[in-house]
Amino acid sequence: MTFLLIALLVLGLALYETGYGSADTLKHALARQITIQSVSCLAFYATSNFFLHEILVSPSLFVNMGFVIMLSFIVTACIPSIKLSTFIGALTGGIIFPLLLVMSGAGGYLTNIGYADAAGAGLIHFLGGAIALMVSIAYAKAKLHRISVLTSPISAATGFMVLWLGWMGYISVISMPVLQLSPERWIMGMLNMMTGTAWGAVAAALLAWYSGRTDALKLCTIGGLAGMISMSADPFNAPIFGSIICGVIGGMSASVIHAALQRHQIPDTANVISIHMIPGAIGVLAVPFFNTAASFNSQIVGLAILMTLATMCSLNICQLRKS
Repeated sequence: MTFLLIALLVLGLALYETGYGSADTLKHALARQITIQSVSCLAFYATSNFFLHEILVSPSLFVNMGFVIMLSFIVTACIPSIKLSTFIGALTGGIIFPLLLVMSGAGGYLTNIGYADAAGAGLIHFLGGAIALMVSIAYAKAKLHRISVLTSPISAATGFMVLWLGWMGYISVISMPVLQLSPERWIMGMLNMMTGTAWGAVAAALLAWYSGRTDALKLCTIGGLAGMISMSADPFNAPIFGSIICGVIGGMSASVIHAALQRHQIPDTANVISIHMIPGAIGVLAVPFFNTAASFNSQIVGLAILMTLATMCSLNICQLRKS
């Protein structure tokens, strides 16, 4: 089951890249993603073998590989060079993600301060989006960027659906303890994720109609994924109207950020910055509204730590590009 979810994620990423012209053909996109994600997963396995032994003997090893793949894709999406992308993928799987596991695991600093993030809205999406933004700005200044334009609506829409299914599958897998304790709460969490996706897409479509934009399909895919990400920080404690609000805010914020990036000529390859950065932060900040055990101070401190880590990573990536 986990291998099927990993395959779905890789296929969805390749289809989405192809749909927005980040790759010439699906074959090239698949080759790029398989190369980068295989290296990142192998690097994560090697690091786990040395420092995270408890993961090797548990099913969470393969579940975590899904998060490695997603983070690696976001971080490397704005890097044109396949060689540098593969190397950064190895660093992501071998260093960055294991560090996040240590920080957010039992006894980790983020856990100790009470930072709450059920499915990586901040740890994966916000962090990856922040790194992608800073790398994209650096590449734009060096005129080495790629413009993301909708070139294949079928690939874009199919990639959106496959990514949605893959990420929903991963949320359902990592939340098995919730299912065992309270099936009703687990079902509510899945409904909240679907509701956030739907309302994110609707909000983006309405915003496109109101502003007179002609790229409604593009904004729908961006808004839908952003709505799901905004809801993924804590879907199991939110009421249904909370998922609607998160989806709408996430979808609209992604559309606004996408327009701002275009206006300032900052490339957003495969829309990773628009979809992941601000919607991920919104999801993290929404947790205390639904979960009384979380606090705004802890969530803000957690985001500040992740932003610091993103800045350090992006500076090193830019330095590697120059060397």
